[in-house]
Amino acid sequence: MKLDENYTLEGEKYNWILVYNMPTGEISEKTGKETITKDKWYFPKIEQALKIYVDHALKPSKTVVEMLKKQEEIMEVIDALTIDTTKRKRK
Repeated sequence: MKLDENYTLEGEKYNWILVYNMPTGEISEKTGKETITKDKWYFPKIEQALKIYVDHALKPSKTVVEMLKKQEEIMEVIDALTIDTTKRKRK
């Protein structure tokens, strides 16, 4: 599930995986391709993964207004995830 341009959330049998991919804008001398910063975190509960996502997504904000706008965007994504999960349970 895509959370934003840099984060995705993946589910597996026993974990939720929060995946971060951020293009650096630099070109690798070795490959000639743009380098990408990558990271993965594993969580037993989706709530834990989403808390870390919210924390990481809000930190780059430079103003309170920017932070509130980003928080609103994040909540829309989380609400959409909740709606999607509810629909799946009903089937």
